[in-house]
Amino acid sequence: MPCRQTICPTVRSFGLEPIATGLSLSRDIITGGPARDDDMARFLASVRVVAEAGIGVITVNFTALRASEGYGSHHQGRGGAHVRDFDAARQSRLLLLPEGGQHTHDDLWHHLTSLLKQAVPVARTVGVRLAMHPNDPPVPVFRGVAQPLCDLATMRRLVETVDDPANSIYFDSGVATEWGEDAVAVARWFASRDRIGIAHIRNVRVERPRTRYTESFIDDGDADIAAVIRVLQECGYTGGINPDHTPACTMDGEEMWIG
Repeated sequence: MPCRQTICPTVRSFGLEPIATGLSLSRDIITGGPARDDDMARFLASVRVVAEAGIGVITVNFTALRASEGYGSHHQGRGGAHVRDFDAARQSRLLLLPEGGQHTHDDLWHHLTSLLKQAVPVARTVGVRLAMHPNDPPVPVFRGVAQPLCDLATMRRLVETVDDPANSIYFDSGVATEWGEDAVAVARWFASRDRIGIAHIRNVRVERPRTRYTESFIDDGDADIAAVIRVLQECGYTGGINPDHTPACTMDGEEMWIG
């Protein structure tokens, strides 16, 4: 893996420490396809390599088909910033995709449980944490494909399925707010149990929970972000914070997003 040989040492040479990286799950792992066992073996080998590189958190997404076709964009943000919205109504007439198939919540939870029971013990043994991101956008079904991690209840079920600190979440204050939940309470529930591997700190304005919302500046949404940070600190969280999904400003460049 390039990170072990070149990228990580380069990052550390600048006095920085790489604390998290992402690993992809193949479609066959997520849906139980014919190459699942081979793909799982490769995934577990990659987990071990990340550990050897000294990176402590692996972010993961368990999404067979992302509901991205509900996104739009407009210029109604503060100061004329370019903000992005989501409306599930844009997806209401979309048909099933032949290559996507149909997958129920029960089917995907079966495969997710299998993944956790195989991967979490390996992660624990080598000293890394898996951090699962919730499905975002958090609609329950998209084009006939269930989104198995689409609300607070399913994310709690995730960490309770294999109750181990190596089985953590990628906490997202924006998604928690999209659910219609209080992001502060969600942060407290997971952080107090040491089940946050990394934190995604962002904000949204919600019109209808899970189906219609607009991504906003960090101080301009429904979540009390300062309170979220305080709760993380109170609960002893010491991991990374990723500010993402920021509105676009006219002076943004390729390596600097003012938002």
